Amino acid sequence: MKIRGSMFSLLRTLRAPALTAIPVLAALAGASCDGEPDPLPPTQTFRVKIVAVNGAEPPSDSEPLPANTGTTNEVWDVEIEAIGNDGNPVAFDGLVNLRVQPGAVVSVENTDDGEQLGKNLRLSGGKATATVTVTAVYGPARLWVEDLGYQKAEDGETPACADGKNNDEEDDVLVDYPSDPGCAFADDNTETGGTFAAGTSPAVHYELPSVQNIQGTGSTTPYPFESITVNTEDPHELIVTRYSKDGFYVTDLSGQPPTCSDDSDCGAADSGIVCDVEAGNYCLPGCRGTGGNGCQVDGGECSSDNEDVGTCAAGPAPQPGVGQNHLFVFTFSTPGGLRPCDRMTYLSGTLSEFFGFTELNFPSYDVDPLFEGEEDKCKIPEPLVLSAARIGNPAAMEGLESALVRVKGYHVSAFLGPKPALNNVFFPDQTNCDLNGDGKVDFENEAESACGNACSDDPECSEWTSYLSRGNYKVAKQEDAGSSVIQINTDGAAEFNPVANRGLELVSVTGTLRNFSGGDLNWTIESRCADDVVCDAKGCAEEIMGPKKACVSLRTDEDNEQGTN
Repeated sequence: MKIRGSMFSLLRTLRAPALTAIPVLAALAGASCDGEPDPLPPTQTFRVKIVAVNGAEPPSDSEPLPANTGTTNEVWDVEIEAIGNDGNPVAFDGLVNLRVQPGAVVSVENTDDGEQLGKNLRLSGGKATATVTVTAVYGPARLWVEDLGYQKAEDGETPACADGKNNDEEDDVLVDYPSDPGCAFADDNTETGGTFAAGTSPAVHYELPSVQNIQGTGSTTPYPFESITVNTEDPHELIVTRYSKDGFYVTDLSGQPPTCSDDSDCGAADSGIVCDVEAGNYCLPGCRGTGGNGCQVDGGECSSDNEDVGTCAAGPAPQPGVGQNHLFVFTFSTPGGLRPCDRMTYLSGTLSEFFGFTELNFPSYDVDPLFEGEEDKCKIPEPLVLSAARIGNPAAMEGLESALVRVKGYHVSAFLGPKPALNNVFFPDQTNCDLNGDGKVDFENEAESACGNACSDDPECSEWTSYLSRGNYKVAKQEDAGSSVIQINTDGAAEFNPVANRGLELVSVTGTLRNFSGGDLNWTIESRCADDVVCDAKGCAEEIMGPKKACVSLRTDEDNEQGTN
């Protein structure tokens, strides 16, 4: 059984009128004012053939190449031929513009004479062969060829599209690029447009982007504003870990670190990877001074001289294929048709960055649901327990964006209260830096800015205005190297009151990890429900629950709202 997201039906409904109108528009475009059809241009299309990809046969649908995230280039060898009105080759002499969809053209080189004209190619006698370098290609990618009427100005010559004059024979009153539609680029030497004849190649097959491809290796997605279909084929098993009032979170299990019972499960003695029991029995970068795996040969000394987990001087050992495997899907309101533990069978949408937080917007999705009694089939992974070292490592935290994580033994900040913090003095009930009462902390106001910065620097201070607006507050834990601090949001545990429990040590807090690029503390753990907050206070769970149980409420066979919850 599959359940489809409601956004898909909405989008399909919205698209229907537009698709119906296309034949009408096409008919109107082909007629002149006197009722006679306009004469067809001599060049109608271009035949585009991909001869080779990276020096080999183009990939097949059954054996696609890996999705390209824009960090490497691919080389396509192509043949292009102009085709006339009668379907036969035509002697077209001029430049055509090349683009790849999806993806980007890096460069184009004519293999006959080595000419390079940016993303353009000169055809002689209606033909050309070229080497096209592309990047960020994925899925069924195609090369598009179009006659824009572009004529590149010679070096030192003032282009017609940048000379401040109207160079059109018909005197259309539009001057230069970009005002004149006949100007393809600013260095175009004619204000007369081309035939706009276009052609496309057969598909060049790449894999659809996985969640790891989408997150990329940096702090932002390599596919901003792209409409993406996410790879949900084996081995990419996407599991819903949380749904909230504005979206849901998924984890691709193929990118999870291996689970383990001891270091031997994680690699050789010089692998630089250990079984981190404290983190949730995961194989993670690290070392032991004795009794376990040490650093790689070029990893330097281990910071630990005993069986405790330490770090290698040269940095963490690489774990190819691990991390960056979690994603938030923004639905504007509580998403319908899914629950935690469901497996995504289809997921698509448009990617964006919201203050450093990667989101998939306007989604369509299908799921394979689980029902009551199938708890053992739930594949939500064990939350990774954050160490102080990991919290202080931006790259490590970026790899866990939108993941289900946990902290243990942190206490609620001691200072959290509504009274104004005059002269930057904080007390348990006095952390409000909105000194003029306008509902916000104005960092252009000297007094409020100083107050906000002082509170930010104090691990025991959670600023009141920020807490009221977003529900976030600090928790801290004293470590040998000083205080480890992170923000949490326990709105999911509605009966837990952080103000009434200032300074209280929390056994654990579990939730999804959200990034917000403003301020000093960029990461917030957002609890899903009361099961995620374990402490000795009202509104808390009494003990840590396993991932198959915590905040999991599966459907019943007789659920008459299963398509909406």
